[in-house]
This record gives sequence, structure tokens and C-alpha cells, in this order.
Amino acid sequence: MEQDDRTLAGITEMIRKAKTQDGLNELFESIYPNLRNLAKGNLSRMSDVNQIGVTEVVHDAFLELKKVLEREGVDFENRKRFYSYAGMVMRHAICKQRRHKIETIDIDENFDHTTAPNELLQNVNEALDLLSKRYPRACQAFDLRYFAGYELDEILSSMEYKSVSTLKADLAAVRSMLNREMGLKRKAQD
Repeated sequence: MEQDDRTLAGITEMIRKAKTQDGLNELFESIYPNLRNLAKGNLSRMSDVNQIGVTEVVHDAFLELKKVLEREGVDFENRKRFYSYAGMVMRHAICKQRRHKIETIDIDENFDHTTAPNELLQNVNEALDLLSKRYPRACQAFDLRYFAGYELDEILSSMEYKSVSTLKADLAAVRSMLNREMGLKRKAQD
């Protein structure tokens, strides 16, 4: 942590004063560099978070810290306990940002499993397992197209589809159902 001793010694007192808006502003100014360094360090160790911004994570974390500091009866004894709690809040903020980034990914006709985040692939796998019980042919066509790399004409001949339009309709239906299933799962997690 890159702060001088005067600032470090004052953080414990600032935490106590953070019940007021002025105290909260003073605390935020003092700890912002430390929260930013925590976020940078955490994000740099993660391989699939290149679209998550440090500023987003820091601000989410600080808003959560602010809620805790404003509650009656919540008091951090010292700077160490505060930063311990801040680390946990930072983890939650990163997970929230990751989940939000994954939620914005839809399965479309350009879906590429080789570049999809692991969480998305896991969700697709679980949803396909469910859907294949009811729509086996359409899900098999989806697997051939997006996981085995078959072209439409190869799927037509191997699965005895009668027309390209029927195959495309099945693929579109599976994509739509996958997006719906994953959307329901995300709502249940929130």
C-alpha cells in the first residue's frame, strides 16, 4: 500500500468518522489508491476478465463499503479489519462484474465455443442437456454446427434434414431456447 505513515495512521480515525458525508468523502479520497491497487492486482491474476474495468470494480466495492459504514452499530476496530472486509467486498464486486459481462453474451449464429468464457460454456452445456431431452434433433444439429464445426450442408446430409430453412429454423430455436434458459438461470442466481 503506497500511502505515507500519516495517512495510514489516520485511516482508522477516518473510518470512525465515515458516518457523515464529509467523513465518507475524506475516507474515499484516502483509500481510493489502495482499493484501486487491490482491484488491479486481483484482475491481473484472472485470465478471462479483460473487459472488466478497475474503476467499475472499485466504485462497486466502495458503494458496498459505504452501505456498511452507514449502518448503525457497524464499526471496524482498525485499518486491518477494514481492509480485510474491503478485500471481501472487492471479491464480490469482481464476481458481480464478471457475471454481468457473461450475462451480456448471447448465443447467436456466430457463437464460437473456443472463445467463450468458461462460465458461459458451463451454462450452455447444462441448458443443452435439458433441452436435448425435449428437442433431440435440434440440439444434435446445434452440437454439430457449433461444437463439431459442421457446415450446414454437412448437417443436412448427415441428419437427413429436408431443407436448409428447416435446419436454420431448428438452430435458431435452440439458440433462442438457450438464451432463455440461461436468462432464467441468471435471474435465479440474483
